Amino acid sequence: MNGQPQQRTMLYEACFRATSSRRARYVNKTCFLVAVLASIFLRIPYGRFWWNLLDSVYRVPMLFTALWLVQQARGRALEVEYSSAKSLAQHVAVNTVMSGRFYPLLAAFAASSGLFFAVFLPQTRLLTNYYVLAKEFRVKPAVNDAWVYFWFHGAFCAVVYSLQHVAFQRHRLPLAYGVSHVTPEKALFAKKAFILGNAVFFTAFCSLAAPVLYFFARPLLYRAGWPIFMACSLDTAMPPFHIGLATLANATYASLVLFLAWEFACHVHDTYLTIGCLDGKTAIGAKSPDPVATLLSGLRDVRPEHALVRATAFQELAYVASANDAYCVATRNAIFNGPSHRHVAWPAILDECSLVIRNTSSRINFRSASDMDALRNAEYLARDDAAISLSPKDQALFGNSHDSTSNDTTQFAVSATSSPLKASVAFEPAKQTGWTAALLKYRLGEAFVSAVWAPLNRHVRAMYGPTTARQKAQFEARTTAWKTRAKQLRGEFLASTVGVLFRTTAKRDAESRVLNPALYGNAVLALSGLLMHAVEEDRSSTVSSGHISTVFNLLERPIRSCANYTDVLPASVFRSPSEKLHLTAANAHVVAVLRDLTMGGFFQLCVKYNYKLNDLQLSSRAFKLAKWVIDASVAQQQEQEKTQMAMYL
Repeated sequence: MNGQPQQRTMLYEACFRATSSRRARYVNKTCFLVAVLASIFLRIPYGRFWWNLLDSVYRVPMLFTALWLVQQARGRALEVEYSSAKSLAQHVAVNTVMSGRFYPLLAAFAASSGLFFAVFLPQTRLLTNYYVLAKEFRVKPAVNDAWVYFWFHGAFCAVVYSLQHVAFQRHRLPLAYGVSHVTPEKALFAKKAFILGNAVFFTAFCSLAAPVLYFFARPLLYRAGWPIFMACSLDTAMPPFHIGLATLANATYASLVLFLAWEFACHVHDTYLTIGCLDGKTAIGAKSPDPVATLLSGLRDVRPEHALVRATAFQELAYVASANDAYCVATRNAIFNGPSHRHVAWPAILDECSLVIRNTSSRINFRSASDMDALRNAEYLARDDAAISLSPKDQALFGNSHDSTSNDTTQFAVSATSSPLKASVAFEPAKQTGWTAALLKYRLGEAFVSAVWAPLNRHVRAMYGPTTARQKAQFEARTTAWKTRAKQLRGEFLASTVGVLFRTTAKRDAESRVLNPALYGNAVLALSGLLMHAVEEDRSSTVSSGHISTVFNLLERPIRSCANYTDVLPASVFRSPSEKLHLTAANAHVVAVLRDLTMGGFFQLCVKYNYKLNDLQLSSRAFKLAKWVIDASVAQQQEQEKTQMAMYL
């Protein structure tokens, strides 16, 4: 054969891993410097500073190993999405007891803390004073209680730091949409006060809480540690409680250096993983001989373990759609005009971005059955508002606009629980279901149902079930009263101090719906940016009027969903009295931010494609929103012209 074999497409995941490996070297170098500084700071208050140069032969490798363990554990527990839990208690429970990621993370922090305290131990008197010689005769010396507390303090620091790591989801990478590159030199020293404040807070908390917890946990600790005491030829009996101020001060100082090292190491890890889609000044996908195909492989990679790869691919797509450097212009030209890509690349990009936007829109708009019941009785239903109206569908209004809301899942489906089949079902005889239907297939079972089960069932219904209309009304009244009282008690509990853990706040509820705002934001920016450049750069008519209509209708869905959520929060969301009065503070959540982002992209597209809006197949809602945008743009332009004229006059 004369033809050459077709070259295999380089996966975006391979390019990303190669870039991440180079960035990991910088993380290791920085952690090594942190280990050197930690070794110095651990030694400074205890004199003999020059001995630290000799001790560094073993101290620095041990401290670096401690930080390396933390880096590895955080890499395995890495997340890019918000927690789907609605309350803090549910989030902590799901991510600790019922999660397989927490225990390796706890083990890594415990081992790291053990190495730190082992390096620090020779500077104190506890290295050899792990036992106490009593005045009375003993076969074996007693255990030094201060020595046990020293190691307990290190373990307690690991538990506290691991729990707060999970509770505040600090293992989630803080990805941002519309950001293609982060300068590591600036980001590394951008949170000095935050890192120092966290270290001081955790140190103070552990120094106050650890002695109290140790006092009550001593019997359990000495029972669990008897094999260690036996191996050291010590008495396994629990000695009197004695920590000492010197031991407490030593443990406090060691924990301060430990928390500082952990905070900075975690900050370095997050910084280098969130640098962005640019490796220096070159995009990650530019290393491939076919950047478009490589980028598409990253957009389609939906494996959970490659969530960061997919997020970076969408970040690069948004960068390609917005920037004007040589790589972005060439990539857009390949998407619009490339003979091997223009019939495949643009539809694939539209499909992947549409999938992200539709899923996020559906999650934002979802209401549970209890929320829908509360929504039916809300005063908002009485308003004739197109954004939250539950009335029948609007008719087509302008031009080629059509009513496509019949298949729209982003509107409030109040009638979703009703069925048109109920009218005919009411006239049909009752059918036996479940195990009784299975018994009726046999003669013996039919006899049992007719002779035993049916009379017993009628007797129970007659004795305990509401049979008359009056009894039914009384039963419903009592049930309504119980429900009202239960709802009142629930509200009082959530308003209490303990109820903070079980509240469904607007911030946490919004995050549980959006999950990955960076992915959604970059998808919106990519679609709007590509359509903006298509007007001048699409010389092959790759982007058709149908594609433009699809994007307009697609962006209108999340705008309406976000507006519905922001205007009428779900009834399950807890709002304090101050939040009910100040709606601006209550709406400071990620859904409101994404609504502004999507509205901005929709606004730009409306202005850009104003000349052909009447030729597009838009839904009635999308066309009404586009018409409002054009009117607002014209009014804004007229206001600017008046202002300029006033300045000249």
